[in-house]
Amino acid sequence: MHGKAGSQGRLFNDETGVKLGARFTFDATGTYVLKLGSPLASGTKLKVWYTYNQTATYRTTVVDATKPVITASNQTLTVGDNFNPKAGVTASDDLDGDITSKIAVTSNNVDTSKVGTYSVSYSVTDAAGNVATKTITVTVKEAPDTTKPVITASNKTLTVGDSFDPKAGVTASDNKDGNITSKITVTSNNVDTSKAGTYSVTYSVSDAAGNIGTKTITVTVKEAPTSGTITASDFTIGKDGYIKGAITGDVASIKMIINGKVYSPRNVQSPSNYQYYVAGKITSVNDAVAIVAYDKNGKELDRANVNVKNNQAEVGTITAKTFTIGQDGYVQGSYTGKAAKVGLLVNGKQLNNISISGGSYRYYASHYITSVNDDVYAVLYDASGLEMARVKVAVQKAADNTSGTITANDFAIGDGDNYVRGTFTGDVAKVSMIVNGKEGTRISVSGGNYQYYAGSKISSVNDAVTVVAYDVNGKELDRKTVNVKKAEVPTAGTITAQDYLLGGNDKYIYGTTTGDAVVVKMMVNGKLIPAQRAVDADGSYKYYAGSNVTSINDVVTMITYDAKGKELDRTNVKLTQTAGTLAIDPYTLGDSYLTGKATGDVAKVQLLVNGVAKSTAFVKDGAFSYYAKSTITSKTGNYVLVGLDGAGRELTRQTVTVK
Repeated sequence: MHGKAGSQGRLFNDETGVKLGARFTFDATGTYVLKLGSPLASGTKLKVWYTYNQTATYRTTVVDATKPVITASNQTLTVGDNFNPKAGVTASDDLDGDITSKIAVTSNNVDTSKVGTYSVSYSVTDAAGNVATKTITVTVKEAPDTTKPVITASNKTLTVGDSFDPKAGVTASDNKDGNITSKITVTSNNVDTSKAGTYSVTYSVSDAAGNIGTKTITVTVKEAPTSGTITASDFTIGKDGYIKGAITGDVASIKMIINGKVYSPRNVQSPSNYQYYVAGKITSVNDAVAIVAYDKNGKELDRANVNVKNNQAEVGTITAKTFTIGQDGYVQGSYTGKAAKVGLLVNGKQLNNISISGGSYRYYASHYITSVNDDVYAVLYDASGLEMARVKVAVQKAADNTSGTITANDFAIGDGDNYVRGTFTGDVAKVSMIVNGKEGTRISVSGGNYQYYAGSKISSVNDAVTVVAYDVNGKELDRKTVNVKKAEVPTAGTITAQDYLLGGNDKYIYGTTTGDAVVVKMMVNGKLIPAQRAVDADGSYKYYAGSNVTSINDVVTMITYDAKGKELDRTNVKLTQTAGTLAIDPYTLGDSYLTGKATGDVAKVQLLVNGVAKSTAFVKDGAFSYYAKSTITSKTGNYVLVGLDGAGRELTRQTVTVK
């Protein structure tokens, strides 16, 4: 207050007459500051009384000139966050106190659907009309990326000696960074293509956000397939000491087989030819000789029969009539060619040769052939003593008018059944078995069926096995060759199938097999699809369903087979399909967001504007919020909202009505 220096004064509320403060005296400058216990409201009328040489009164009104204060801070949000511009913003005034409720937002361009830097301005006015303003900055950032990148790599099968690039065909993608194949690193790789085995390769890749994706594949290295051929030159008894011939391919060793007996292997010394020392093991043109080629692992590649010849022996043939014990004294027959002598071989014993001429012969044998079980051959020789031919002499007792037949079932080596079995008819009383020319004991039989114990006598599919039927007197009635084969190893396996999404982008049915499964086929509604697919090395398979599976009601069955086409197992495929609905909230032109509800498998929504696809927005907890302010710009446009599943397949669509 200002007045005359030294004058005294007093302050009153001019409306109530209440004294405000104590009496005061103006200082030498004519000024006095009066301190009151509480502020006076704006508009309060005051009266100042003072006296100096005279008494005077002055009147005035209290005026509030202090602006209120707005408290608001800059904010940082994430794309998709909700934003209330008044949340956390307050205002206060020195006289009015808390006036937060009077705050007004004068400008706000914040858009949380996209990254950017925005501003919000506030204003507030106190009771005295003092105005305060404040502007804050709102920063909208991308949502943090927590999705790991995906490495695409498949199991591989190689052959020994193949080159191997662990990164060939391997790709990586990220939901934010896109193709990041170049960032793939191989964290472990023990593949050795120099030898067969099962190995693994592990990959790793990081996206820009530091998320790490890994994958491990199996690499199977198989032995390279081998092949080769072998031929054999003619072998001449009395002249050649070696079996010789040519080889090709991967032949590493050879074996010789003479009359079913396998001799020790010999390594080949040349890539194109071989020789195998016989050392007197081949003694007759009737010897069955084969030469067999093997690769380095003992796998048979090829075999060839050896043509055995006598050393410049003449060519000829010989026949022999049936010799009847007790009736015939001579073995008789005919011959062709330039033969000089004939001899008899009885039970392996060589009898003296006799000279012959004229195309027929008679050899006295009454003392040598005494049983129908005797093994008798007539042998034809040329002038040099080289065998030209031989024939087995049938031996019988005097005619007794008996007859009969015999059959023989196949004999499987290794199936656990040590008997040769079959049937007989007529006067058959005994049966014997001949293995590679050696006859076994004759056993008595009856009832039309027989079984002959073979034991270890039959050991190779190359064994020559014959069953012989005799009457009660030992007369041979019939004989049959026994088919010798290896026992088939029983096969088994199983198959599984993953669920198949009908109408999806992936048209393959996937699954796994076990055991001896090598191929799979598909049956749809009882009809077998002709195409078959091979099982991968790890037992997995994929089968193209394509247009064969079209309805959720189709009955689809996957069937697996062994290498011979025998069915091992089958399983039905579960068919699935995605579904969902959309419910769109009313939308008014100019609204920021198009909102609504989604059900079922709807994972995201996409807006079509006049048929053109725009961006997508994810569904969360059954609801969606799609920023549409900049996309829906008129009431007359064609706006359609499409519901998509997690794989991007359309499930439903709804037209958006704009008000």
